[in-house]
Amino acid sequence: MKDQSHCFLIACTIENIDELVKIVECYVTENRLRNVLSKNGPIKIEEITKLVRLLSNDTLTDFIKDNKDYSIITDKQLTKN
Repeated sequence: MKDQSHCFLIACTIENIDELVKIVECYVTENRLRNVLSKNGPIKIEEITKLVRLLSNDTLTDFIKDNKDYSIITDKQLTKN
């Protein structure tokens, strides 16, 4: 598994939070969920928090790549196993 010791601080203000939410919502798709599941295998119901974490990390990683103007990338906190 890749080292995921990074954290992302999203730089936002009250004025752009609605825009930010709309952009991020576009990244949470059924296809992304299917890809996360295919990379990690079946998830049991008691592991639903793991699935949410994996999907969130995948979504945020792509969001940061595509929207550098919203982010300050540092290191350490996003992923806590």
